[in-house]
Amino acid sequence: MNSETEYLKNIAEEIATNPNYTKTKANHHLTVEADRLEDTILHKLHTIENFTQRDTYHFSTLSKLVNICDTLYDIHHTISPDVTVLLNLMSTVRQIVPTEIQPNLKLPKAFVQIQNESLQASWTEHRKLMQKYAVDEKLI
Repeated sequence: MNSETEYLKNIAEEIATNPNYTKTKANHHLTVEADRLEDTILHKLHTIENFTQRDTYHFSTLSKLVNICDTLYDIHHTISPDVTVLLNLMSTVRQIVPTEIQPNLKLPKAFVQIQNESLQASWTEHRKLMQKYAVDEKLI
């Protein structure tokens, strides 16, 4: 099932093993394949009428895209243009059925990095507020 992501995975693995990898511009083949895959996935999600099948396909596709994105992220542990292409693809796929995302879906490492800064800032504010009300440090 879901063999359409295999070519994208092969492109990502090729990029990951390339010693001359440049992170200034997204790989052309990756971008073209991501665009093609977006159309394919969206079409399939719109045509599957059975809820269980659609949910399974949606989860499986997003899981595979997360793994591919993590492969590219692990090269330099930065959000490269290639990683951004995959994050955008996942975002588009996620928005088709946003209320049907399973809670056990793994988050891409790049997404965690993006959200880390705002989460840290928010936590700092919450910490200050709790300290203001003399909440025990262990509870904080």
